[in-house]
Amino acid sequence: MKIYMTFKTPDAVDYMIEEEVAQAIERHKETHPEADEEELDIIRIETKNELEKCAKQWIRGGEYITVELDTSNGTCKVLRA
Repeated sequence: MKIYMTFKTPDAVDYMIEEEVAQAIERHKETHPEADEEELDIIRIETKNELEKCAKQWIRGGEYITVELDTSNGTCKVLRA
C-alpha cells in the first residue's frame, strides 16, 4: 500500500538556502582570503540560484513537498514537484 503526504514548509526552504549560502561564503573566504565583496556577491548569487533550481524539482510553490510511503517495500521517497 502507498500513502501520500504533503507537507507545507514555508520557511524551511528559504532557511536552508540562506544557511548554505552563508557556509559557501565562509568556505570561499577561507580558501581565498583576498576575495573582495564583488567576488563574494557572485558566489552568493550563484550558490543561491543553484540551490533554488535544485529545490524546485522537489518543492512545489516554494513550500510544498509530497512524500510517498510504501508500506509493502518499507520505503519512503520525496516525489518531484
